[in-house]
Amino acid sequence: MNEELFFEYPLKDEREKYEAETLSGCPENLPSARTKAFILLCVGFIIIPLSDIFPSEKISTIAMFAGVILIVISLLIMKSLLSARRTGVEISAYETYIEITSLDNMNKYPRRTLIVSYSDIVMCDVSNDGKNVMLIYKANVSTEDCVDINGEKAANVLNGTFPISVNPYTYEHFFFLYTAPKLFKVRTKGWKTVKKFGTEYEYAAKYLQ
Repeated sequence: MNEELFFEYPLKDEREKYEAETLSGCPENLPSARTKAFILLCVGFIIIPLSDIFPSEKISTIAMFAGVILIVISLLIMKSLLSARRTGVEISAYETYIEITSLDNMNKYPRRTLIVSYSDIVMCDVSNDGKNVMLIYKANVSTEDCVDINGEKAANVLNGTFPISVNPYTYEHFFFLYTAPKLFKVRTKGWKTVKKFGTEYEYAAKYLQ
């Protein structure tokens, strides 16, 4: 397609660096760390109520403390995983279609790309002050490209729904709050956006300088 480019972020020659920075820092043992945190949390919540059935008060106390410690450890693991998470969005919006790439170093599919015509977007739901976006589209007439954590391409991942985590006070945030509603169907509260962030010109002057 040879169309005029309306919106681009980041610039094409900056994307390789942008992707490298966003997708770095993911723990090598991410799946096992998630599993470990979940197991510790479950065991902790099981041990605490069971501590009442022990005949010895001392054993009951030890069991209760052990359960609490397991829960604390699981929460610390989860917190460390969340602090290591990095997300980003690459956007190329043309006259009749858009190409969006969602980057998430903690996702099973860290690089997900969608090319879709505006007329094939059923709904775009923007929530949480523009930080969460759910794009619903006609999958049979759109192009999807997803890459898993091993760098292998995967098929049938999106299937008409494309969740996006948006970093606030960035060009990607600006796009979904102000530019996207001019291009395709977006469900958002425009008055709330203006009340919190101002007009698109005020937003750009305050946050994008």
